[in-house]
Amino acid sequence: MGKNIHALNIGVDEAGRGPLIGDLVIAILIISRNKIEKLISIGVKDSKQLTRHTRLSLAKKILKLADSALIIYISPEIIDSYNINRIIAEKIILALKLFSPVINHYRTASIYIDEIKGYKNYILANLSKYINNIEEYVMEPNADQKYPVVSAASILAKTIRDKNIDFLKKIYGNLGSGYPSDRVTINWLIKTYNGEKEPPLIIRRTWSTLRKYAPKWFSNLKNKRTLSILDYLGDRGNGDESSG
Repeated sequence: MGKNIHALNIGVDEAGRGPLIGDLVIAILIISRNKIEKLISIGVKDSKQLTRHTRLSLAKKILKLADSALIIYISPEIIDSYNINRIIAEKIILALKLFSPVINHYRTASIYIDEIKGYKNYILANLSKYINNIEEYVMEPNADQKYPVVSAASILAKTIRDKNIDFLKKIYGNLGSGYPSDRVTINWLIKTYNGEKEPPLIIRRTWSTLRKYAPKWFSNLKNKRTLSILDYLGDRGNGDESSG
């Protein structure tokens, strides 16, 4: 079977990098380039500029337009185990590696990623092993404000993250947005804290906020390096930005 005549755009963004509570969510949107104008026409923009209701409405439309969409959850336990940028980079590499047979079926692929500091070349070096039709590769700060495919990915990531927090509230009570700047979150932390017990698994134990409000829960776990996904695969790249 020959290649699909269409070109692909791939957008990558994440939501939930900074919160004290809950998963980090990465969204990867894979869409035919001839649908980008449709993304623009439905009002896609950086998710931070949209209300929650608008994001949810747009997310449904984005999924209808998408060729594929991948959602990756990174738990607090994993976030606490290693450099967060490295974790995000490796998750993206692994996801696109697994999806590379589909991507390679298209004529060309352009990949746009919201900046992951220190990992631009590292990600490209690894993706180039599996994806043989990369026409353009862009990683920039604020890519979610510049490229519609990244804006759409940011909407998906933020929508899923919001739904995840809604689910946690049903179990743990009103924990707010999960961000340290949210007074509702801090009040929940103070109320929940009990120095004689282990913290709920939804809490990121390496966040410095715990030093002030729940000191016995704080743990510098990042000193205990854990093997990464690519360690297990035995397939590390040699990009010139392998630390960040």
